[in-house]
Amino acid sequence: MQNSEIMQPGKDQPQRYSPQQTAAIRKAAVQDVLLAQTNLLEKADTRTNLKNVEDVQRVTAEYINMCADVGIVPNLEGLAARLGLSRSYIYRYIRESAETDPTAAFLNSQRLAWASARMALAERGMLDSPMSIFILRNSGLNFSNRDEPEVDVEEQDKKPPWLRGLREEEESKRLREYLQCLTDDEDADGETE
Repeated sequence: MQNSEIMQPGKDQPQRYSPQQTAAIRKAAVQDVLLAQTNLLEKADTRTNLKNVEDVQRVTAEYINMCADVGIVPNLEGLAARLGLSRSYIYRYIRESAETDPTAAFLNSQRLAWASARMALAERGMLDSPMSIFILRNSGLNFSNRDEPEVDVEEQDKKPPWLRGLREEEESKRLREYLQCLTDDEDADGETE
């Protein structure tokens, strides 16, 4: 059997690649991604001006096309490199300016779209789920880990029954009154003896 042929165990079973074919496919995929990433970094020798939303949109479109050509899901880290900026700067820029700056709003919408694409592809089994979870949890979109057991805890009111339901100032007033009554009773007891 030649390396380029696909093994066919039977017509009812899915086609499978030989171990050599699988290794060759993986190697080609890694090469494509690395060449694309290297190409991105080489082209980003100058910083894109984030005040110019059209320039950012143009660079983003180029980045998306490059990712589509290679078959990878775009991410904010790759776009940051393409823009000639650091990952941390892009995340901070979005966090601080997404409500007021059109470029930050655009970058945030791209981040959300790519997160949505990643979730859909992972759901269909096209992407590795654990890696997708890791990437999404670190995407700055406030995904959280809800693996811990949920326990409903009922707050116990440790106040005496005669203080329950009172506001803080009312509690203080009532406590002073009771303390005054207690000290008055002790003084009264002391005088009669």
